[in-house]
Amino acid sequence: MRRRGHWLQQPCLSMYAVCHCILMLSRAVAADLRSMLSGKVLVETALGTVVGTNDGSTQSFLGIPYALPPVGDGRWRSPEPVEPWAHKLEAFEFGAECMQSTSRGSHYPVMVWIFGGGFQQGASSHAIYHGNMLAKRDVVVVSLNYRVGALGFMVSVHDGLWGNYGLQDQRLALQWVHDHIENFGGDPDCVTLFGESAGAMSAGLHMHMDGAGTLFHGVIMQSNPLGYKFRSITIANFMGQAVKRGLDCIDLQCMRNEPASEIMHQQEMLLGVPRSVGDFFTWGPVMTDSIHRNLLRRYSRTVQGAVPLMNVTQPLTMWGAATGGTMAEVPVLMGANSHEGQMFVYAAFPVNMPKYVYWGFVLALFKDSAPKVLQQYGEMARQYRGSGDYRPVMSQIIHDYLFRCPLRRTAHLLQDRRDRSENPAGTPPVFVYEFSHPTTVPGFAACNGLACHTAELPYVFEQLEEIRSSYSYASFLARNGTEEAKNGGFQFPGQVDADTKVSRIMAAYWTQFAKGLLDISESPTVHTAVRDCICQFWDELQWRY
Repeated sequence: MRRRGHWLQQPCLSMYAVCHCILMLSRAVAADLRSMLSGKVLVETALGTVVGTNDGSTQSFLGIPYALPPVGDGRWRSPEPVEPWAHKLEAFEFGAECMQSTSRGSHYPVMVWIFGGGFQQGASSHAIYHGNMLAKRDVVVVSLNYRVGALGFMVSVHDGLWGNYGLQDQRLALQWVHDHIENFGGDPDCVTLFGESAGAMSAGLHMHMDGAGTLFHGVIMQSNPLGYKFRSITIANFMGQAVKRGLDCIDLQCMRNEPASEIMHQQEMLLGVPRSVGDFFTWGPVMTDSIHRNLLRRYSRTVQGAVPLMNVTQPLTMWGAATGGTMAEVPVLMGANSHEGQMFVYAAFPVNMPKYVYWGFVLALFKDSAPKVLQQYGEMARQYRGSGDYRPVMSQIIHDYLFRCPLRRTAHLLQDRRDRSENPAGTPPVFVYEFSHPTTVPGFAACNGLACHTAELPYVFEQLEEIRSSYSYASFLARNGTEEAKNGGFQFPGQVDADTKVSRIMAAYWTQFAKGLLDISESPTVHTAVRDCICQFWDELQWRY
């Protein structure tokens, strides 16, 4: 999306744009109206009835024609007044803009967004990802959909299905942006790939694909669970066979003939309590393993589809690349929120987590290393003996293992890679951040006011007001038991102004990075050696789970 201009809303008749000869009218609610029906406003004119909308404070009439379209014989002629209309004219949407060819000369930096959702769900149309505010900062924002779940990452070796189709979708979308974004005012030589969670994982993986440096020129990874160990083809194939059996199919054609809803049902049947950290993503990218070649020899069918399979060749790809593998030499901005594990644990255990459940969960996730983990976090756990709720401890473990400590390790490895370069000064920079702003935005109840997983999204996209308006704020307060809600009050907290400031700063940093102008000099603080002893502990365990 590109910046188009500003909406002129004044308590008088005003013209928004002369586009296909239309008007946009904005009037104060107090104006004299003939009728108001269910949020719609009717106005009688000499040309006919016009139906507008009323949002409670403003009445809008969009796309009203005032002249006949200047096309055909009307081209290069004086405009002709529009003729009366017989039916009610619904003035709900803007009319089409007049023909113009200014976009090619604009060449704005491009930001391509990949949504998260554990490779299980998500869509670029979510209100929180709306790019309209970022676009006002003189960038072109592109968001894409890609296949998720079994349809995007299923492996069935016997049928020639090798997974990673969702990654292939993303790669083809990046190619489309490279080939066509100039027509929309974007610069194909200044593309930043950014994503959150599974989207950040995807962005990191694309850094290691052949030709990546021609498709994008910077990467922002928000809350990338770098401690996650990708599925091997062996395990992914086992899951694929489970889906195949659930569909009662014996071949690929049978599976393709099944309704998509039935495939969704079968993939849901595989969800359950994680038995390892790898189970956090039931579906996702697949890496090669030691028996991959044997599988290929046994099943000689070719990979289905025109786009070549993109294998993930390292279980911890960023680390493998940073220590000598192939990697796109582009600037990187990566970081995490201060309490990433909070959302996962509190969503799974909405009431509390007794000590025996805490111990059992640690044992299930970390197997033979569980005693060491319990000992490492013993001091923190003792603080919660009185409450009997160990969710904060489990949240910290997940945060440290999946996000904060592997982020620290990755940053060190990338810096070492930079230092080993023949020209360190010419090597693209790596920026690392931590988002710790208290979360008060509706829809993030599991955060309990902390900066948990996904909490930065409405700030990055400057969608705070959009998110608030999409919720009944009074009911949000009611769910949190405040007196204002119980008394019927509808009041935003004092946090709003601070939220807006943080949002503007983050959006500015993200777009400055896309423009190659990032200068972090206001508000953020720099910390070193934060909980290094904890991260050294996880370094020694080598993220084996």
